[in-house]
Amino acid sequence: MYARTGLDALIQPLLEGANEAARSEAEWTQMAVRSGCGQPFADAGPQRTYHWAAAGTTWQVECENTRHAVLACERFIAAAQILIAELVPLDPLLQPAHIHIDVRLGTHAQQPQQLPDNNTSRWQIHLEPWHNETDAHDPVYLADLAVPLTTILMTESLLPQEQFTQKVRTAFEQGLSHKLITGRPYDELADLLPDDHYRQLFHLEPSRLGGAVPFRAAAHQTLSLPHTPGPRYDEASATDAVRRRYEALPIVRHTMKRLTATPSFRATALALRADGWRDWHILTAVTNIAINHRLSLEMTAAPATSRQDVTRRAAALRRPEAADDPAPPDDAFTAAALKQALATSTLSTLQSLGLEHHRQTPNFPALLEFLGARYAYWTLDTPHEDFLGIG
Repeated sequence: MYARTGLDALIQPLLEGANEAARSEAEWTQMAVRSGCGQPFADAGPQRTYHWAAAGTTWQVECENTRHAVLACERFIAAAQILIAELVPLDPLLQPAHIHIDVRLGTHAQQPQQLPDNNTSRWQIHLEPWHNETDAHDPVYLADLAVPLTTILMTESLLPQEQFTQKVRTAFEQGLSHKLITGRPYDELADLLPDDHYRQLFHLEPSRLGGAVPFRAAAHQTLSLPHTPGPRYDEASATDAVRRRYEALPIVRHTMKRLTATPSFRATALALRADGWRDWHILTAVTNIAINHRLSLEMTAAPATSRQDVTRRAAALRRPEAADDPAPPDDAFTAAALKQALATSTLSTLQSLGLEHHRQTPNFPALLEFLGARYAYWTLDTPHEDFLGIG
């Protein structure tokens, strides 16, 4: 009968696997990552956690493990996954960040709140709980989903706000609203378990498999971080931009000559090269540290009177360095300081590409990864003077 119905093709592999050695917690966790199931037993305890990944972003969404909170949270997650899938073909230019969202029950009048964090895009949002009288086709119901979603994604996008808004508008014109709300509210369709079930889960001891290791979901290949050239990318123009970076050498020629005479800096430069840095990365970082040092000295002597004054003075300091100009101490050019100086320069790099940064606190590793994936930031170089003298 099994062979006749085709069930043997489904059952036989299960029977053959029955005698295999038991898998470890780490193996089960990795299986969950690959399948997109989330961390095993993440529904136990007073807080429920969900994980997924798409378009270079990884998501962790948490809520209180109670019936209405879980249903509202899963409504939001379903909508988020649909919206991202619809936006991917439109290239929303999301930076590869980890997004952590704390979902609470409340009213749609409470705006999404971004919490300060340089490494994680951290948010707190409030969603209306579903009730029997909830009308899924009421614009307020749709706004309860759309407002926090578009706010978070627009913040993670590096597109100018109007360009991102147009992509969302295009997605809605292509039928997004019908995909977010299909007939009945998510909460009604998924409301299969009684309050008592959630109360039991709430009081269980949290026992997530692999709980000691941070769980990060893996995206399907078609929803991974794009590596196609970004908007306005042109190899000839990008190469010219790198050439102009090298033309900044006179700004720090004496500083660079002094640094490259020290074994510690040469070792640092070689280590950065091994990590993928081009010489223009090193030059950019050294230049930024030197200019900031000169600017701070000038500000101490004569405080700036306005933001425009600061900008004017910084521009004036981008002149060829004189031998007697004040120079930062050698310990200002450690590997950590150089990495920080290059990272902060990404904001002006984005601006030169016509892009915008919307987060309250920049996630510099994400910006560097994005520029490498979409704008050849780590691969482009041009012939240049060997100012490092390390081969």
